[in-house]
Amino acid sequence: DTPSILRPYAPVVTIRGEIDQQTAAAFRSAVEKLKHQRKTEVAMIEISSVGGEVFADFEILNTMKASGIPWITYNKSHAFSAGALILSAGEMRVMAPLATAMIHGMSGGIGYKGIEEISAEVQHDVQLNDMLLDEIAKNCKTTVAKLKKMIKDSGSRDLWLMPQDALKLKLVEKIGVAALNPV
Repeated sequence: DTPSILRPYAPVVTIRGEIDQQTAAAFRSAVEKLKHQRKTEVAMIEISSVGGEVFADFEILNTMKASGIPWITYNKSHAFSAGALILSAGEMRVMAPLATAMIHGMSGGIGYKGIEEISAEVQHDVQLNDMLLDEIAKNCKTTVAKLKKMIKDSGSRDLWLMPQDALKLKLVEKIGVAALNPV
């Protein structure tokens, strides 16, 4: 049985910690409850995440898009990596004044494999990375080239964003505290 991440009264889904397949399954379950039991017209995703698995992240994004629910995404404290991608996907995106975000390209590992396997894996990882950065760029109304340049110019593979930086990038539209009233 998947633990509930849906608040009992307000239409708020919480994503906390590492984003993995269990998180994606819990998110999917919460969205089904919102759609069929509550018939909600808008819902919020509260994010406090260090990031996680790209496929789980894509599953959450696909669930958001397929739900037909307008999402308010709210970075309550930290939205790193996969959490930042989810933050960028809201129709209204809010970041708390004392929160932070981080964007970077995908991480991958090679391990002990043959050269053909390594080549195929690298090609696939490049395509996944491009999908990930393209989604963030599209949501922020910028280009992948500009996003890659910002990451490179940061001097790290990570682009760390304080609230004003996230606002400037258009990762969020508002700095403040977000809350939905109980229904």
